[in-house]
Amino acid sequence: MVYDQAYLAVHITDVYSEHSPVSYRIKRGGLFYVRGDVSYYDGTAWYWVMYPPMTIKIDEQVLSSGGGGNADGTFNVGCTAPSTLVEGQTYTLTVILPADTYTIDSSIRDTEFPKEDYVYEKSATVNVVVLYDTTIDTPTVTIVNRYPEGAGLKVATTVRYASTGNPVGAGKSVKFYYRVPGGTWTQIGGAKTTNTNGYVESDEVVLTAGTYEFKASFEGDSICASSENSVTYVLSKLSTSITLEVIVS
Repeated sequence: MVYDQAYLAVHITDVYSEHSPVSYRIKRGGLFYVRGDVSYYDGTAWYWVMYPPMTIKIDEQVLSSGGGGNADGTFNVGCTAPSTLVEGQTYTLTVILPADTYTIDSSIRDTEFPKEDYVYEKSATVNVVVLYDTTIDTPTVTIVNRYPEGAGLKVATTVRYASTGNPVGAGKSVKFYYRVPGGTWTQIGGAKTTNTNGYVESDEVVLTAGTYEFKASFEGDSICASSENSVTYVLSKLSTSITLEVIVS
């Protein structure tokens, strides 16, 4: 069957993205995906439409144009957000479905169409907010206690805006990890939040003498992109001494 009116459902995702009913977050110069489907609703059920060529653009800059997709009407198009975008600014991302007559594959039904997704006629437009790039200072490792079985260590760092080097401020969640070189990362306690100077430190972790790698990881939020940094640290054994007393009789 053919139908001359189709609907476009779309959502934008990448590792940094958080979405709300009105906006999405993307990383400047980073890869993100426009995912979705082209569907037709006959009043009873949704039907997939064979995928036509589309145009994807931010404001008036075309990021992707042309066709190709899945036979069931779904699409998953990777795009790179232009590096010329300004951090913290809002832009309009539009996916345009060209005027055409669409073939409906009535043998394939979307019985659980995601009603929470954006559904538009001919095109989908959402706001995207460009995330701020961040960096994490090389972690510092400090011995805070000595125990018979080893030493108690704390790891600290500062999260900064990459463009200015200024601290990101309070409330950013950072996780700390350690491992022997080449081993599996183990988290140190729970996530910690930065203070007003972007500084944050881990819980104490007790380790025996040896070589370790420590990592601080900021997973990003609705304003800032993720970042991490690591350092190698050698925990030495405690120094010992022997005192000899010579008794002359």
